[in-house]
Amino acid sequence: MNYSGLLVACKPGCFSQALEAVSEISGAEVHQKQEEASRFIVVVEAPSVTEETEIFKSISALDSVMDVSLLVHHFEESAEINPLDNFEKLTQ
Repeated sequence: MNYSGLLVACKPGCFSQALEAVSEISGAEVHQKQEEASRFIVVVEAPSVTEETEIFKSISALDSVMDVSLLVHHFEESAEINPLDNFEKLTQ
């Protein structure tokens, strides 16, 4: 699973409109909001980098959004995979 943190900067007077539009995008979840600065943080969760990129593009294309910046990206293996499995095999 891929996780990203995005900073979304809204066009002047468009904070509420951008917030509502991003909230409707599947895979995007609004977290911190700074209405006075006209920006908010979005966490994106997607199974692939391609899908994650499409969500980023969807947010960037909104009329109410001025800019989207990638703050952090993290990839996490499936919970069913134990990363120590390979380590244990190597140390035997």
